[in-house]
Amino acid sequence: MFLISLLVTVSVSAQSVHILTDSASAPINTYAVLPDQGYTLDQVRTDTTLRFVLNDSLRPAQTRSYWLRLVVANPAHDDERYNLSLHPSLHNTLYYFDANRQRWISHQGGVDVPQKGRRDRNLMPFVAQGQAQTSLYIHVDLKLLPESDQSLKPKIIIEKQAATTSREQFLLITWITSLSVLFLFFLNNLFVYLSFRDKIVLYYLIEQVGGMIYITYYKDFFDVLFSGPFFTLGLSPSGYIHYFSLGSLLQHSSIVLMLYGLVQMTRAYFNTPITLPRLDSLLKTGLVMYGLFTAVILGINVGFVYGEDYTLKYHNMLAFLVIGSIMGTCVAGYRRRLPAAGAFLLANMLPLTFMLATTLFNVLMNGPTPKRSFLPDLVIITQSLAFSVALVARTKLIQKEL
Repeated sequence: MFLISLLVTVSVSAQSVHILTDSASAPINTYAVLPDQGYTLDQVRTDTTLRFVLNDSLRPAQTRSYWLRLVVANPAHDDERYNLSLHPSLHNTLYYFDANRQRWISHQGGVDVPQKGRRDRNLMPFVAQGQAQTSLYIHVDLKLLPESDQSLKPKIIIEKQAATTSREQFLLITWITSLSVLFLFFLNNLFVYLSFRDKIVLYYLIEQVGGMIYITYYKDFFDVLFSGPFFTLGLSPSGYIHYFSLGSLLQHSSIVLMLYGLVQMTRAYFNTPITLPRLDSLLKTGLVMYGLFTAVILGINVGFVYGEDYTLKYHNMLAFLVIGSIMGTCVAGYRRRLPAAGAFLLANMLPLTFMLATTLFNVLMNGPTPKRSFLPDLVIITQSLAFSVALVARTKLIQKEL
């Protein structure tokens, strides 16, 4: 009966119905758009004179807020909980009718919405009633969007809440695991530093602090820890809103800390000003260039305009060159048979390779939405473990010199 009534409804309705399946997530390509003129939810639901346009685009230059309407049908007997994400994601409000509580429920999502401990700013929950159709209304507020003549095609994705919860739990476990590895090795190496006052270990501690900050940003947990506003935001050509927040600021600072620790640790380990002067100049120049480039980018993104869409690729390429210089110095030190060079080369080649892969991944996957990998986790774990080998060799060398 449900399928028969659904077919009748679809045939007479001007708007198509999205039929839910067993898929964990799915895009919704059928929706209707209404330019907002200060309408209330009751008006857009009941006023038949308001004209929704099927699959229309949003035009911020003409209207700064819109209403979207979409209908989903759940053929299963039981209710199913979903999360809905919508791009552009600035300040969206989802409304749906809760049949159990017999009232309309609203949820907000977007970069301009207080987080309340959420990692993903864009998710808005709703319940699809079993053996029934559920009408969803979304108010899209674009008032904070920079001036643009660009038309935006809404991108709507629904995902079962069970799948969202599973992914969130997995990300939480990997974040805690990586952070725990870093913290435990930080405490161990801090004890070593306090015992020997070796600046090489100090530089490694600085790098580990940068690693803890970076992995927290990479897993998007700064959005959980800090719910503060963004500094600037921008609209990508594909219609996605990107923003520069406190987490973004900390992320760039963490990379500077990691590269500073790596470069200075390499220079001190091999005493490159004496043993490898040309490579020493290359390392210092690369680090200074990266630091200056980062400072300029931070100043622009914090105080003026969002520019990450245009600079991110070049930023990662510069980091790639710095990391490549470190690897070249390690190889040159080993070929020159410098003290404990073999242990240092062994300890750094695998994590540095993963770091190079991470920068390449960021360059090649610099698309409209950020894509994540486990390469930073591999960098952290391999470097924390492998550096212990170099540290033992370094400690024996210090003991011989005493």
